[in-house]
Amino acid sequence: MTLLLIYDSWAVFMEVLNYITSKRGSVFEIILGYSNKNILASSIFVKVPFALFLIFFHQNWMKALGIIGAFLAFTAIFFLSTRAFYLGTITLSILLLLYFTIRFKVSRELYQLKLAGIYLLLVIGSFLTFTATQHYLYPKADAKALSFEARVASITTTKGGNRFAPWIRSWHVFKENPLLGVGLGNWKIATMKEENYSPDAEGIALLKAHNDFIETATETGIFGGALFILLFLLTGWVFIRTLFRKAFFEWLQWLFLPSFGLFCYSVDAFFNFPQDRPEIAALFALYMGMVIAITNLFTENFTKEPLRNPGESKFLLRLFGPLPQIPSILIKIKKFKRQYLQLLVIILLVLSLSISSYILFMNFTSLKLQSLVYIDEKTGKTYPANMFINEFPVIPDIDTFGVPIDASIARFLVNEKRNDEAIAMLKKNKSNPYDDQSPFLISLAYNNQNNVDSALFYIRKAYNIRPKKFNNISNLWVILEKKGLKNELEINLDDYLEKNKNNSKAWLFALDFYNRNGNIQKAITVIDSAAYYLPKDNLVLKQKKSMDSKAIFLPYQQLYNKAFDAFRAKQYEEAVRVFTEILNKEPNYTEARRYRAFCLQCIKEYEKSNLDLSLLIPIREPWTVQYNPYNLRGVNYWYMGKSQEACKNFKIATEMGDKEGTDNYSKLCQSGKK
Repeated sequence: MTLLLIYDSWAVFMEVLNYITSKRGSVFEIILGYSNKNILASSIFVKVPFALFLIFFHQNWMKALGIIGAFLAFTAIFFLSTRAFYLGTITLSILLLLYFTIRFKVSRELYQLKLAGIYLLLVIGSFLTFTATQHYLYPKADAKALSFEARVASITTTKGGNRFAPWIRSWHVFKENPLLGVGLGNWKIATMKEENYSPDAEGIALLKAHNDFIETATETGIFGGALFILLFLLTGWVFIRTLFRKAFFEWLQWLFLPSFGLFCYSVDAFFNFPQDRPEIAALFALYMGMVIAITNLFTENFTKEPLRNPGESKFLLRLFGPLPQIPSILIKIKKFKRQYLQLLVIILLVLSLSISSYILFMNFTSLKLQSLVYIDEKTGKTYPANMFINEFPVIPDIDTFGVPIDASIARFLVNEKRNDEAIAMLKKNKSNPYDDQSPFLISLAYNNQNNVDSALFYIRKAYNIRPKKFNNISNLWVILEKKGLKNELEINLDDYLEKNKNNSKAWLFALDFYNRNGNIQKAITVIDSAAYYLPKDNLVLKQKKSMDSKAIFLPYQQLYNKAFDAFRAKQYEEAVRVFTEILNKEPNYTEARRYRAFCLQCIKEYEKSNLDLSLLIPIREPWTVQYNPYNLRGVNYWYMGKSQEACKNFKIATEMGDKEGTDNYSKLCQSGKK
């Protein structure tokens, strides 16, 4: 184990070197195959007691190996910048100093103080190595942000700390189910009831409580939680009792490793979820097995000799003296019963382990498919729905995020417009009462079928389950508009923006909605507010610039609408008249000039159309008219009989990627037609 500890620590140092030499962007990217650096740090910290055992209870090369292992391990922990194991290292150091102080008082051996000194030198040396490397080799900004002092100072129990919120939710769930809990594995589902209304409901919240003690109590109730905690407390109690007895040094030596091993595990269990990670769970089983074996041997060695006759008891002996011997046949019957009972226990154990193994295999199969679903959501890579239908095993019916497996499959069905299949699958699913994905997808399926009433019913349901998730909100807005409930949409939209001022998507949706519905003044107000609250958002600023130009022409909005209605009705002469009225008052109204140029072409006023186009081309603004300005001017020249000028303009339009210009250039200029 100490050799493995050295290997892990050395691998961390290699990654730190990559960071120093700019081959890696951040210390937080050092994970060595684990899901994050916290779990990597825990895998090192929980193995530290093996190295300490070699230092404190062995000599020569084994002690030297322990010293090397502990020094490298503590140095790696410092480099990984994990606050939980900074606290764990501090607490471990305090406990070990207390241990050596008591051992010195009980045994009066200066050797105990020498061991304490070795330990302190190891920790201090590790800390100084880490600090010096940061100070001289790290980038200055990172050195300050990742220093031991800065990381410890950043520990908080406020909302910014991701650990505290799920602990509070767990307590609320525990109060509702104090005796038996919510069932093993149901923590995520039970806490979703409150999580769905929390400020962080938009993204993926924590999947675990990040505290195995709290999570175990929440899932198994007060008795299960108490039993789990007692495993650690009773181990500590046995160790403390042995510590104060000088004659029991040999037992203390063997209790040291599992006792401090379980302490290191408890640090991980208090801040993370080691029972879900096989490597750390195996170490827990190893430490716990040591405690059980050692305390059992301890009890056998320090109790009185067993009575000779199984039928004797201390109480009967005092009353009647020795009892007659039990017939051997009865002893044989008892022995046979005991053997039969042991066989039955073994059979039940093998059966339960076989069932558990099969369930774990199904879970593993499901996780592989879940990973494909997750990749699809993140990257947009589309897999066929048939790849997942009937491929997921029966267990589990909910994925690691609390989403029903059927909802994951139905998403692919909806993408493929297999709406009836998706609706039927999701309506049958009752696996999670706090799941918003199922009604959300049913709504999408109904919307694909233009069944707006049903789509609205189910998107309201998804919204009520998880009202702060923007996907639910934005889709509710879309369907409300499609249904024609614009007043309700405006009220909901304004209420959301009042409470969520930093969501650029919401501001841009509102801008688009008011623009589409002709409420330009409200659209201008919305984008001004968006720019105020999001001054660094490039898309918001771009839209504000566009709306600022619209604001200049706002007084002419009614006239513009009148001209545009005439344009759509193909009443081009009337449209030209009204557009001209606008341009006489505001010559810079480019959109009015664009449409007038097109209308003039339609009534064969080619020279006047070209005059407008010549004024517009230098502006280089995005064109809202259907055609490219160079193509329009080319058409004018063509009908005026100026084919050479026409082809020049068609060619420019072609180079700009305009399809109409390309077609005209190909048909009129390259085919030889004159």
